[in-house]
Amino acid sequence: MFDSFVIERITKELTDRIKGHRVQRISQMAKDRFAFKFSATRHLIIDLSPQTYHISLSADKPVDHGQITGLYTGLRKHLTGARLLDIKQHDFDRTLELRFGNLSSIMEPVELSLYLEMMGRHANAILVDQAGLIIQALKFSDAQQHPIVMGEPYTTFSPRKKDPFESEDDFSNALQYKGFTKSLLRLLPEDIKERSISEISHWLLTSNSPAIYTENDTLINYHLFRNGELSLVETEDIFEAMNRYYAQQPDHSKTSQIANHRHRLQARLKQVGEKIDRLEETAREFDQAEQFKNQADILYANLYTIEAGQALFSGFDFEGRPITIELDPAKTASQNAQKLYERYQKMTRGKKIVAHQTALAKKDQALLEQLLYDLDQISKHQEIEEFEAIMRRHGLIKTTKKQSAPLKSQPKEIIYRDTKYTIGRNSYQNEQLISQVTNRDFVWFHAKGIPGSHVVMHLPLSQADEDRLEYGAKLAASYSKAGPGVKVAVDYLRVGQLKKPRGAAPGFVTFTNQTTVHVVGEKIDP
Repeated sequence: MFDSFVIERITKELTDRIKGHRVQRISQMAKDRFAFKFSATRHLIIDLSPQTYHISLSADKPVDHGQITGLYTGLRKHLTGARLLDIKQHDFDRTLELRFGNLSSIMEPVELSLYLEMMGRHANAILVDQAGLIIQALKFSDAQQHPIVMGEPYTTFSPRKKDPFESEDDFSNALQYKGFTKSLLRLLPEDIKERSISEISHWLLTSNSPAIYTENDTLINYHLFRNGELSLVETEDIFEAMNRYYAQQPDHSKTSQIANHRHRLQARLKQVGEKIDRLEETAREFDQAEQFKNQADILYANLYTIEAGQALFSGFDFEGRPITIELDPAKTASQNAQKLYERYQKMTRGKKIVAHQTALAKKDQALLEQLLYDLDQISKHQEIEEFEAIMRRHGLIKTTKKQSAPLKSQPKEIIYRDTKYTIGRNSYQNEQLISQVTNRDFVWFHAKGIPGSHVVMHLPLSQADEDRLEYGAKLAASYSKAGPGVKVAVDYLRVGQLKKPRGAAPGFVTFTNQTTVHVVGEKIDP
């Protein structure tokens, strides 16, 4: 857990390892996650997300996801190339100050401080100039208790808990003191709990045996000490413990993005469905157009029997069946017939427009259903970028002025009987499959009539036996909206038979002369 005792330790570790080094690069890994590169193997990770807030040092190169925020812009402007002068924990609380030295725009030396308030959902990063005024922050607030306002002086958060180092209080009151949390109390050895608060605090500060605690093979916590009474994994240092622990935690920034995109797509899909219902209702009304033409013809055939001011015509149609036609008494019989003709012509034109609009709406419906399927297949942050690029292309999310091109992820590969099958997990990967296949005789599979992944068997159709074709069809069925365990119709044909309409969305193809088989999708492990 990232408490005051862990912060005190990493302050010392960071001082030993990166103090005096320059910031070579700043990356934004997510909206509330940053990385400062000090060397090829030393990246300072600052995670300010409510669920996984922490600061660590990692040898792994971070991925810059191209998101632009005010704080990220301020950090790059003021701290790129800056030297880290000092690292300080304020008042043994969860506020850490990183002090930097750099040159101003007129080449004068300046000092800046980055304050990191590691406080759960209130976690924040505040960049402050040498006069103590706030330049930029992740979150701004005008709360009287702790205001964060641009251009105003910054003051550290006032701790509410007591200092633990001089207290002779016993363990039962531990939660009243800085650094002590319920999670920490659960990890402490029983013999340590018998000591006073000050003794426990000094024992924690001098502990240097970091470990990750586990339960049912799940990483549940970490700290500076090892409690042999609990299941644990020993680590070399506190950074290894933190990096391994947080690597297995859910990426809540990704989860939040996916949830937002799903909500947006489902709302749009509902709108499109309602639009299709309205269009189909209008189409049913327009199906009556021929009726108005027949009525007009009947009126013209009976012009001389209809008197002026007549409101209703009763007679027979051309097949001898009784018919009643409402008339406008203010119009002549000829004018009433002409009005019915005009209505017929208008409905005939409208019927064509409605049919066209219905086709477009159903195309949008199919796209949205495919995007919802793609969303469920996302497993990496990189795939979110690809997905968002498709959303932007279709106007489902706004395009920013500066938008970096998404990194292309690779389709999934499976080997069966020495034959390679590639599976597109989103529209970009589907596009890659059909555009980068070198042999146009390779076999392409797709679940019929439902959203799903493109599957390509890297073997010419002429050389494929029934077993390999069935395996490819099962893959396509499994990686579709239907999923494993459901009988699905699957189309397959040569890749060379696929056609890509001009201007079509990524992954969209048309084809004819396919073979259709019915298989039950299976969750096939490579």
